[in-house]
Amino acid sequence: MRIKLAVIFCFSFFLAPHLHAAEIFLGPAAWYSDWKPLFSEDTEKFKMDPSLMYGGTLSFSFENGIGLSFNGMFGKYSASWDQTIIYSDDSFVDTSYSDIVISRIDIDLIISYSLFERFKIFSGLKSQYYSMEGSGTYNYYNSGSVWQSSGKIPYFSDSLRIGGGPGVAYTQPLAGPVFLNTRLSALLISYSFSPDFPELTAGGTIDGQDDKCYNYTGIGPGFNAQALLTYYISCAGITISCGYRLQWLKISTFDYESTYNGDPAYRPDYGTGAKDVYDGGIEYFQGIMLTVIYGF
Repeated sequence: MRIKLAVIFCFSFFLAPHLHAAEIFLGPAAWYSDWKPLFSEDTEKFKMDPSLMYGGTLSFSFENGIGLSFNGMFGKYSASWDQTIIYSDDSFVDTSYSDIVISRIDIDLIISYSLFERFKIFSGLKSQYYSMEGSGTYNYYNSGSVWQSSGKIPYFSDSLRIGGGPGVAYTQPLAGPVFLNTRLSALLISYSFSPDFPELTAGGTIDGQDDKCYNYTGIGPGFNAQALLTYYISCAGITISCGYRLQWLKISTFDYESTYNGDPAYRPDYGTGAKDVYDGGIEYFQGIMLTVIYGF
């Protein structure tokens, strides 16, 4: 994955300027965002504070109206939640995670075409990856709800999404160097996700290893929308934009694979019902975005 992204970046940076680019744009970007993630489904007391994603953009505007842009952002979030896992013998474990750190990377490659002076159509490829790491505590109860054991457990999971979709963009002049830039695009994301469930060994002992009992795959249809106020400083060739951006997905799980390594007599009872945990879940990502772009 990293090699592919490096190839795309090198192509954009070294080859695109030789294709008679009229302008090159480069600059930093920041997104203070609130994220309601997929893995919050089937949890209790879930909490994730808004956080800052930061990165940059590199784009080329060609004389024939075609544009090419590469955007990348990175950020870290902190989350906490409680979750109950029921096993096939009707025993269960109450887990509580309070120090989970999520690292997220978003990368977009977009090609656009100007139909009119203010109106563009575009199509993009999107890649998202996040990893979660931390620890928590557990309390294990037998089928009669009698406490058996407690302790600490590690947590690690990750998810990769790849997709994209077409869209439209419109720029409306407001007053002098001030503009309103709007974008709306369809989005279809394929995803893979492996939540970390504690495995139970014979005798009621919680296995504290990395226990991805199931791997879910599916798709997430949705949309991207943004509205930015833009101020152009002509003497410096700098464009400052600030506004709102939203990414919304509805998750559809179409397959899951069991990777359970614990005692078969104590398999987590997610079975076919596991699909219902994430299937139909809503994920959104929204917040205030700021970019400062220099054109040359």
